[in-house]
Amino acid sequence: MGAICARNPILGRKTSMTTVQASEPATDTRYKTQRLMSTVGAGILMMLMSVGIGFGFTVQVGMERFGVGATQYSIWMSAFQLSCALSYSAIGALARRFPVRNIVIVAGLLATASMTGMAFAPTFLWLSIGAVFFGIGFAGCGIVTANALISQWHTHGRTGTVFGFVASGVGVGGFVWGLIFPPVVSSGGFTGTMLLIALIVFICSVVNALVLVRSAPATPLILTPEPAGHRNQRKAALAGLGVVVALLVASSFIFALEGGWPLVMAAVLQSNGISLTTAGLMISLWALVAIVAKPILGHISDRVGMLPLFILLAIIFIVSLPGMALFGHLGEWVYFVLIPVVSLAMGVNGVVLPLVVLRSVGRSAFPQVYGFTLTAVSLAVAISLPLWGLSRDLTGSYNAAMICAGFAGVAGLALLYVARSVGRKKSAPTDEDDLSGAYVGASKSE
Repeated sequence: MGAICARNPILGRKTSMTTVQASEPATDTRYKTQRLMSTVGAGILMMLMSVGIGFGFTVQVGMERFGVGATQYSIWMSAFQLSCALSYSAIGALARRFPVRNIVIVAGLLATASMTGMAFAPTFLWLSIGAVFFGIGFAGCGIVTANALISQWHTHGRTGTVFGFVASGVGVGGFVWGLIFPPVVSSGGFTGTMLLIALIVFICSVVNALVLVRSAPATPLILTPEPAGHRNQRKAALAGLGVVVALLVASSFIFALEGGWPLVMAAVLQSNGISLTTAGLMISLWALVAIVAKPILGHISDRVGMLPLFILLAIIFIVSLPGMALFGHLGEWVYFVLIPVVSLAMGVNGVVLPLVVLRSVGRSAFPQVYGFTLTAVSLAVAISLPLWGLSRDLTGSYNAAMICAGFAGVAGLALLYVARSVGRKKSAPTDEDDLSGAYVGASKSE
């Protein structure tokens, strides 16, 4: 039996709501079915996170359509990414107040309409304006809402494994989009490619939410007075939440400086003398490994704990991109060996970060705080992309950026572990329950 606090509208003062567990919902067949449906739906939402691969295919045809250069054409992509970054926190806050299913439907409709308009944009200015609205909608039908679903439905000890399997949807999507976009670009040009993206967004968000996504059932509640000792524990937990959130956001920003790698991967490989065909094979390998890498990370966190996982990830960050920078001249085999290792490193955002946030701030605060961290991640990626290009301009290669990105990942991981440690101490009285008003105390021992 657990308990959470609420303001009694009749008495006008704080009381507590004690959960009644007359029967275990997880044993109910209907509950299990809806949980499975929502989990699959969350995986499909994660597939959308890689649909941006289609943006790269529009560069050449888009430059020809609007008569602009590559640098100017990338402006609308930056507008999209910054719009996402500024929207994640708001989406996280909405996910605490409204059903995730409703958010996905509304956001999906906005994203679909915006991308459809962008497909027929008469000028580059209108394309960029449409990208802003597309970013707002895209933020509401992707990683925040997907992980909010998982945190609501999966309250068992295998949450990390579930996070991992759902996050692998990014790799599945990347593999599929890489196969279907090239022929569409060849036959449909800019407009056809953008309409395909709009169709993908509509199916993976609106149709997915209508068919699969369900809201987790609420637990029955009974109002009882809140003991003074529990009230003090709750206030102490709240007092430390701001510090934890600041540490989570800072660490997310630092290790996400490596996050520009998927967007520049093809350019990096070709700049090192690798043919376009071989580079395509390496990118496909990266996407395929990403499918299994994220479940592996989640399983490790569940089985052996976070500390061994963090040590493993630190080694991965040091070996992956810096290793390619230092030893890539030995041959293509170095890239084939290390690109799967990079896929493991890229799993931090989709698996490790949400797990740490969940275990640091509790389930109720998770969507909003996770939105804050994703905002930091998106801003870091937006800032890092010009730095990757600057590395090429100043040194003639991307090696310097690859080395710096690897060690930035290690620094971010170290700070993330500090955030987790502080979060566990601050939320110890609540044991990962709702920090906005949860307490357990004696009820845990009943």
